[in-house]
Amino acid sequence: MPEDEIVSCFEKLCRVRSDWKRVAKRERKKVDRKGLPRLWLIVPTASEKSLQDCHALPKRGWEKGFFFLGETFRTAIIVVHQLPETPETLLLRLLGRGSVQLRASNELLELPEQPMKTFVLGKLSKLNVMLKNRRNTSKEDQELEQNIDAVYEEWHRRTRQEGHQEDVEGLLMVKFGTLDQEIRRVTPNLLDLSAIDRARAVMELSREELLVRFGH
Repeated sequence: MPEDEIVSCFEKLCRVRSDWKRVAKRERKKVDRKGLPRLWLIVPTASEKSLQDCHALPKRGWEKGFFFLGETFRTAIIVVHQLPETPETLLLRLLGRGSVQLRASNELLELPEQPMKTFVLGKLSKLNVMLKNRRNTSKEDQELEQNIDAVYEEWHRRTRQEGHQEDVEGLLMVKFGTLDQEIRRVTPNLLDLSAIDRARAVMELSREELLVRFGH
C-alpha cells in the first residue's frame, strides 16, 4: 500500500468534495455532512504497520478486512486478502491477487447464469484487453491476465457444452414429444459425438436402440 498512492487518493477526494460543496452553494442547497463523498481504498494486501501508520481501525458491525480512518476523513481501507469468502465479498475478492483472485474467479463461474454474472465477465474481458494492449506490464498485471484468461476459457467451455446439451435435448423432445429421466440418460454420451452424428443417431435410432447404445 504505497504512501504516494494513498496521498493521491486523498487529493482526489478533496477535489471531489470541493466540487460537491461548490455545486451545493451555487444551487443554494444545504450541505448535509452525511451526504459528503466517502473514499474507499481497495488494496489486495496491506501490512499491519501500513494500517497502523494510517490509523485505520476495524469497526464493529463490519466484516473482517474493513478498516476505517477517523470520521473526519470519511475514508475506509478494504484489504482484499483479509475478506471472508462469502457471496457478499465476491466482487471485491475478484480485485485481489493470486490464490484469492483465482478462488473468487472459480466462485463466479459456479454462479447460475444471470445478468450480474454476464456484466462482471464483460468487465473482466475489457480489463483483459486493456492489459494485453499495454507495452509494459507488471508481474501483478501478468498474473491478473493469466487468471482472467483461465476464467474465460472455462466459461466458454461450459457455455458451449450447455449449448450442445440443449441442442440434443431439443432433438429428443422433437422425436419423442417428452423428456423423461430414462431418455435423458443418453444425453452425456451423445455429446461425445459430432453435431452431425448426434443428429443422425437421434433421428434414425428408436428409443430402445438409443438406450442400449448411449444409455449406460
